Amino acid sequence: MRVEIEIDETLIPEGYEAIAVRVPKAGDVYSHQYEIRKAITADGTESRARMIIRKVWKWPEWLTCDWIAKDEDGDWYGYNISKPEIQPIGFTSEDEAVCLSAAISGELFPPCAWKDSLRENPNRKASNDKSE
Repeated sequence: MRVEIEIDETLIPEGYEAIAVRVPKAGDVYSHQYEIRKAITADGTESRARMIIRKVWKWPEWLTCDWIAKDEDGDWYGYNISKPEIQPIGFTSEDEAVCLSAAISGELFPPCAWKDSLRENPNRKASNDKSE
């Protein structure tokens, strides 16, 4: 079942974007009454759904792959053609992934949990995507 939620963008702090609405897990950053908070533990003390947010990240012009995502070990990969699907320890795709972390400083990429790391190149051609 898919549920669409309309979000009041004035509740999103400047420099951040909404990525989910759910109960925060350890390490999640969320918006609460115009404040930015970070969930410390996932011990069940927070039972209300919150707007999970992340810092806005600008895609570098020289990065030409269609998608990027990191795995559980924190290594970033580039993908082309099909949208990567989440798996237990990372993402997989029909095409071959290229490890970007080996060649590029990890500081270039947005800080986030690996499960929230999938980013689409805003300049990619939608016609390249075989999975849609």
